[in-house]
Amino acid sequence: MADTFTLKLLLLECFQAQELNGDEIYIKLDGRVIWTWKTHHDRFSHDTSRPHTIDKLDFADARKHGADGWQDAGIDPQAFVFNGLSGSAVLEVWDADTLTRDDLIGRAPVRAADGGHGAIAVVIQGDGAYYRLTYEVIS
Repeated sequence: MADTFTLKLLLLECFQAQELNGDEIYIKLDGRVIWTWKTHHDRFSHDTSRPHTIDKLDFADARKHGADGWQDAGIDPQAFVFNGLSGSAVLEVWDADTLTRDDLIGRAPVRAADGGHGAIAVVIQGDGAYYRLTYEVIS
């Protein structure tokens, strides 16, 4: 029988956006969209001087960071806790594009064996973008 685990998303940070006006980020877990910028209308960018751009999204504490500092993100932290996963899973960070195909920025494998190690930070990098995704695996 496969080991089951819980995945808890903690933080997404942008160090370099792919697009000049910010990235329209969405996150998939095993091919299913679990978060999208469309819900909250914030683009990710390392330059937060433009309206509706953020450089950090704290899933665990339901806050976002932009030009005005930390603010309420209007999200439910429990929506980013995924119970009953088995064996392994794959997290993917994507940038939505209107006129061309969406860009896969990167992916991170998540395994039951990662449980008990506390916060795990992975670099998500591709197509000129550079992000860090932090999560926790609970066995």
